[in-house]
Amino acid sequence: MSDAAGGQASLQPQKGDFIAPPEVVDTDEARDALPPQEEFWRPPVRFGSVPVEKEPLGWDRRRGFRKLFPPVALPFQVVERVSFGHPTLEPNRLFWGDNLHVMRQLPTESIDLIYIDPPFFSGRQYNVIFGDQNELRSFSDIWEGGMPGYLIWLNARLYEMKRLLKKSGTIFVHCDWHASHYIKTDLDKIFGYDRLLAEIIWHKNSGGIGRTSFSKRHDIILQYSKTDDYYYDGKAVGDLREQEKGTFGGYFGVDEDGREYREVRKGGKVYKYYMDEPRNPEDVWEVAQIPERDKLERIGYPTQKPIELLQRIVNSSCPPGGVVADFFMGGGTTCVVTSGARIHRETVESSKRDGTTNQRVKRILKVDAPPRRWIGCDQSRVAVAVTVDRVMSLIEIWLCTLLLPSQLSGLLAILFVAVFCNQ
Repeated sequence: MSDAAGGQASLQPQKGDFIAPPEVVDTDEARDALPPQEEFWRPPVRFGSVPVEKEPLGWDRRRGFRKLFPPVALPFQVVERVSFGHPTLEPNRLFWGDNLHVMRQLPTESIDLIYIDPPFFSGRQYNVIFGDQNELRSFSDIWEGGMPGYLIWLNARLYEMKRLLKKSGTIFVHCDWHASHYIKTDLDKIFGYDRLLAEIIWHKNSGGIGRTSFSKRHDIILQYSKTDDYYYDGKAVGDLREQEKGTFGGYFGVDEDGREYREVRKGGKVYKYYMDEPRNPEDVWEVAQIPERDKLERIGYPTQKPIELLQRIVNSSCPPGGVVADFFMGGGTTCVVTSGARIHRETVESSKRDGTTNQRVKRILKVDAPPRRWIGCDQSRVAVAVTVDRVMSLIEIWLCTLLLPSQLSGLLAILFVAVFCNQ
């Protein structure tokens, strides 16, 4: 290692070091802290004076959410530092503590994509088996004060996430039928009604079996942008168009480069589609839930989400080399996907005794995607420990994977992990 590299590495916080918090600036909120939407919230004159709440629940017009959640200057202590690759590479960061205090100490407009899977207001008590001694740990999704208490708690955090997003950034908020409509209403007030990009339906082919109503088999993911100039690459996750020409109308042709295309006339306009280009994905996602006896990715965390769900979000909404954050990290799937892990499917053929063959689709976990940097946070020690273990296990997969030098350097940057503890 060169002296310059060694000097820069020594400047990085080491295990046991305390990191001083930024100075707390106690000022009033700016008047434009929330998007101006006077026309949207104005009731018709004929209704007379009708009270309309234009601010999210818990917002104070002078102090914002700091009236109910005052800023607290807390230091971070480096609990562990795991290094792979060059010591001066920018590290990922894993925080153990209250995400509101953590976010308030992160720099403004520093994150490209935020995905969160907060508690659903389900009224359930979750159990998870942890450690070699099969220790039982519990966490609750039961809220004092009912729905208002839950929304005030969540809104303060959503507001900080908006501040952290880059101008080109987007946020995905994962929820279900318990509170999605309430959450959307306040997201409209925090980000702006016109900043809603999609209401994604995740049809997961699992869930409760209804007896007195329809079975609940989907979750809702709300996608918002910070501005109208946001990053989006739908083709990165889209499926190829149907290749059988007989299934479509329109004109088929070949351009000067030999690429096949189809032209369709709709509403007086002509649309041209190349057959080798993926189509933009729809907002209903058919992604199977992780099977109960799955050994590839299931870790036993009760609210774990499948890798294939997160890889759609990361591939489409964060540029390679960007920064992804998950402030309700749970089992760490976001960190694993952002580190380059992807699920692939391969057809496996086996012979039967009667001479015929049997085909089945096998899921394989590889570390072969363009890496991004990540920030993870959870107030559960179990979640932090599980995430560290999952990220470290990617090294074994990486060692068994042939990578190009460019992929190798990126992966080493991703696996340069720093773990912090909020004291």
